[in-house]
Amino acid sequence: MEIKNIAIEKGKPVRVLVELDFDVAVYLAVITGNKTDEEAERDLPGAGAHANCEIYECLTGELFNRFYSGGFREALRHVGE
Repeated sequence: MEIKNIAIEKGKPVRVLVELDFDVAVYLAVITGNKTDEEAERDLPGAGAHANCEIYECLTGELFNRFYSGGFREALRHVGE
């Protein structure tokens, strides 16, 4: 994983552009796909459910479903290749 860019506003980071290896993207999808909204909210009160959903939906919709006919489950079989 590599940080490519950090957008700063008023001296604080507001956006981070990150480059992920495929295996790390799959791992993030596993973590977020297995969390309930309640669990995500306990991890990050007030924003956890939204962040969890956004990560999972982006990875599955923009990456796994786009390149694998079996979506995320098929992508799991390609980890480590």
